[in-house]
Amino acid sequence: MNSAATDSMFNANGSMFYLLHKGVEWALYSVNRTAGTVSRLGTMSGPIGMDGAVWHPTNPSLIYGISMGISNRNLYEVALPAGTATLLHNFDTEIPAGGYPSSRVQMSPDARYFAVTASTFAGQDSFDYVVVWDRQTGASKVLNIPAKFGAGVYLHSMEMDNSGQYIRLGSITQVFGTVFWHWQDDVFSASVTLPAPDYFGGHKVQGVGINLNQGRYGDEWLTRSLATPHIWTSLFTYPRKSGKPNWFEDSHATRVLTNGTFFDSRYLLGGGTGAFVSVGGGVYKLAGYLQYNGTANFDPPDTVRYGLTNLQQVAGIPTAPGQWSYDVPTDSVYVWLPDSSDPQATRDRLHIADWRPMMDEIVQLLPGSNGTWTWRRLAHHRTHYLDFDTGPRGNVDPTGSFVLFQSNWDGSPRTDVFLLMVPPLQSGTASAPPPPPPADSTPPSVSITSPAAGATVSGTVNITVSASDNVAVTTLKYYLDGGLFAVSSPPTSSLPWDSKSTGDGPHSLAVTAVDGAGNSTQATVSFKVSNAVDVDPLYFSSANYSVSKPATTAITVLRSGPINGTVSVQYATSDGTAKAGVNYQTSSGTLTFQPGVTAQTFNVRLIKKSVKNVPLTVNLTLSNPGGGALLGTPTTAVLTIQP
Repeated sequence: MNSAATDSMFNANGSMFYLLHKGVEWALYSVNRTAGTVSRLGTMSGPIGMDGAVWHPTNPSLIYGISMGISNRNLYEVALPAGTATLLHNFDTEIPAGGYPSSRVQMSPDARYFAVTASTFAGQDSFDYVVVWDRQTGASKVLNIPAKFGAGVYLHSMEMDNSGQYIRLGSITQVFGTVFWHWQDDVFSASVTLPAPDYFGGHKVQGVGINLNQGRYGDEWLTRSLATPHIWTSLFTYPRKSGKPNWFEDSHATRVLTNGTFFDSRYLLGGGTGAFVSVGGGVYKLAGYLQYNGTANFDPPDTVRYGLTNLQQVAGIPTAPGQWSYDVPTDSVYVWLPDSSDPQATRDRLHIADWRPMMDEIVQLLPGSNGTWTWRRLAHHRTHYLDFDTGPRGNVDPTGSFVLFQSNWDGSPRTDVFLLMVPPLQSGTASAPPPPPPADSTPPSVSITSPAAGATVSGTVNITVSASDNVAVTTLKYYLDGGLFAVSSPPTSSLPWDSKSTGDGPHSLAVTAVDGAGNSTQATVSFKVSNAVDVDPLYFSSANYSVSKPATTAITVLRSGPINGTVSVQYATSDGTAKAGVNYQTSSGTLTFQPGVTAQTFNVRLIKKSVKNVPLTVNLTLSNPGGGALLGTPTTAVLTIQP
């Protein structure tokens, strides 16, 4: 079975599916949809990896996959059942060679966009690149994960939602969690993580702009909008035993189908915590089972599995291999494994549980017309979970008529695949799911209320927008002169913008409102930016002045520009090699230029020359222009006292 139940192994009309005969071959099968019978068509030919290969959404004869090499990571289209392969794109042009790609290829519902992830140095759990390739234009959008999110951040998985607009970036580190990428606008959500308050755990289910997951409890489904992924709603909780949440099971679920339903394959995974210690012979004891795991969530165990074996429950301490018991007074679990091994060393093969509703079941979840959800059991698959490859991972065809699942059937030494024909709903059980709502084709309305058309703006401008939709506006995109400069999702009615980020003169502002169905409307307005101020530069008439005998020397400051206002500037002297009070008299003050005045002077009085018959210097400085003036060039000068 595919490693992810969200990747359908059925083609567009459910007439074919593929399977992996592990370590041997990929095989293609046809389905008689009336009789529910299956015929083998042969092995899958072509150069692609099949785990997660994606079928064309409408053409039942086409499948797409990527070649599994560290170079020449090519995307192929394969026509079936003939197996004719056509090269579509080589991702080595976007992703540096050196590592393996994921075999899970993602495709938008219009078959235009393909998303792949790959590593540049390793393989699974080391994916550091995601590329979205546009088949229509040949353009690519490349995301370097460590460059965007920091060194050491790599992906475990990448999935495109059913709208094709969002990509879920699932990291290997819980600290990073998951980020949703609205890839067309290059907008990223904040990280969504497993602990409270996000509760984003479990295997994820993709819908149109939504994501479903189990995170708060092991038997509860949550739903959240990808535009606001930190806000979740409890969708459904399975029946509970004694009101206690089910922490024993994991599950794989399909994507949400077009009729709103999805399928969940649950399997016994855990067995609580606590350490086993030897008590002699092959018997091991876990003391404080309920103490460790908590009576709020756990009851005394009533089943123990080891590998493919159901251990026999006995009274008292086990006396032979393959037995287990639970002692109520001491809250202790005793096991004697069939191979007499230490259960603490093989804990991943040991499952301890008190049986819960829906355990080891294939379940269909159905939305009701009143917004509530219900469920129905389809099969008890009886899988003994040993490792990832033995999980049932139910896989559904696009119409929801057939479910593939695998099982080693209560401990069989082999694993078989079963094809389940989904039965029609029976009267008096669950209500049929409502038909999918008609496609929303009504675009939003949007207008720009500020700045007004023809307005002149400066400094920080508050752009205000009025937008509405028959369902909801999910995103506002802001464009200046055709270039995207901001995205608001969820939308807000105002956006501060620094007009100094662009040049003075006429400009065009456009705002596009987008709803959840992808409908959009754009409003535009033309305006003028004017941040420049008519100023007068003030500066010394020369960078160097000279005097040869003690006297009062006039220093000239010039003004140019409009000269139609009153401006000012401060001046000051400071020591060079000349000493104030010895060689010259300190001078400082403010020069004021009335309208039309282009020059002003200030005086520097010299006292005496150098006794060593060498030139002496006085530094001259202009500062703090007023009245809207600016400093010109030069604003510093040197007065030299000649010997």
